[in-house]
Amino acid sequence: MHNEMELCQVIYSFLTTQIRFGAYRFGDRLPTMEEASQQMLVSFDTVRSAYRRLQADGLITLSKSIGTTVRVRYSGAEIERNIRAFYGERRDALLDLSQSMRLLFGKTQWLAMKTMPPEALDKIEDYAREKNIFLSYARQLQLIYDSLHNDLMMRLVWQNFMFFEAPFLSIAENIKYFVKAGNPLLNMTGCCRKKDWTGLQAAVDDFLTVFPSALSQFYAERLVPSPAQPQISFAWNGYKKPSQLCYSLSREILGSISRGEFPAGSYLPSLEKLAKEKQVSVSTIRRTLTILNQIGAIRSINGVGAQVLLLDQSSENCDFTQPIIRKRLQDYIESLQILTLTCRRTAESTFVSPDSLTQWKNLLNEIRRTGRYETIIYDSMKFISRHAPLQTIRMVYTQLLQLLFWGHPLRGIHGNQRDFNRVLLPHLEILLDCLEREDSAAFAVELEDISIRQLNFTAELMDRLGFPEVRALRVPEKL
Repeated sequence: MHNEMELCQVIYSFLTTQIRFGAYRFGDRLPTMEEASQQMLVSFDTVRSAYRRLQADGLITLSKSIGTTVRVRYSGAEIERNIRAFYGERRDALLDLSQSMRLLFGKTQWLAMKTMPPEALDKIEDYAREKNIFLSYARQLQLIYDSLHNDLMMRLVWQNFMFFEAPFLSIAENIKYFVKAGNPLLNMTGCCRKKDWTGLQAAVDDFLTVFPSALSQFYAERLVPSPAQPQISFAWNGYKKPSQLCYSLSREILGSISRGEFPAGSYLPSLEKLAKEKQVSVSTIRRTLTILNQIGAIRSINGVGAQVLLLDQSSENCDFTQPIIRKRLQDYIESLQILTLTCRRTAESTFVSPDSLTQWKNLLNEIRRTGRYETIIYDSMKFISRHAPLQTIRMVYTQLLQLLFWGHPLRGIHGNQRDFNRVLLPHLEILLDCLEREDSAAFAVELEDISIRQLNFTAELMDRLGFPEVRALRVPEKL
């Protein structure tokens, strides 16, 4: 993860939790800023920012003579109350999140480790042998997922770490659950060195299944069920910081264009009408239309209005040199990679009843009826975002799907409707046949195959358009 503010938040959050949970007590010394910088693989300035926040909150004292020490004094009873309050308010979200980890990170971590160079495996093994399991795990996460070069995935990994893994590992007694599991990281690196990719996947899955088992056991052993109380949900945003309103509105309008609500050649409503409809200012609509012009979705004509462009016109009119457009297209392909790496398992998990099979079949039959085969991936992922049994999966997929609209200017370069249909019709027929046979595993494999083809083709296209950094986002044809 390269965003310094996010790294600062990670360090601040887990040190705060460790203090509240008693991992550091009153008067205990924290690592120096220099030590923390080396241990956590982050810059000195990032650590200093986190420590200053802790100081401002009254949690630590910074002194040149004695170093960084814990200032707040929690009794054993207060620490226990802190733990009970934290886990009581997050029970539903944590149990759901822990069960989602294998679906979200199993294939992703497998690919990350499969592509790591030997020197990175050496570092993983060094970290795995450290006595401080909490610290070594945080460093391993950063090293592993950095190898994917997907900032969007890294932000999801760290959000999961801050919400679940960091607090859980901050309770010393919880280390026992992972000691029982042996040393899974060494099992994984061993498989990598032998190029045993099947064994690596099994080792990754075994490790990720420890978390839901450990959390359930923790609740059963440590926390007495309490009366129903307001719950804190797990949340994740696809952007590094809250997006400006004009970006949200741009995505909304792009969605309307993709669904045919504003067909090519038609004009968007006037500034005033859009402002009233969206309940925003006219200046916000102007900024929104500027973005849509830059991305090639519309062409503003003085005295006439904003005309929706054909797909081939969109690609011709998109200004691929604009930093904002380049960043949004990067968001698009990173979200597509995450969907590709997770769709097989999330699709299988969504087949929870005969009714879900029927609904998915109806969806694909409607795609065949309308002849818009290019929507197979988006509509299938949208189905998962609405029907997956785990709330975490539904939330993450909803965020990722919003980012897919930024790929609008690439659609015209991909080809015309006839090209789409010729390539995708065989895949659509296979998907429908799988549903007829109620073969959820084969369906999920086919959906993954379509997504891989789309991702790799898009990466090649963006590379030709001057985005060489996306080469690293390609994935093997068979995951």
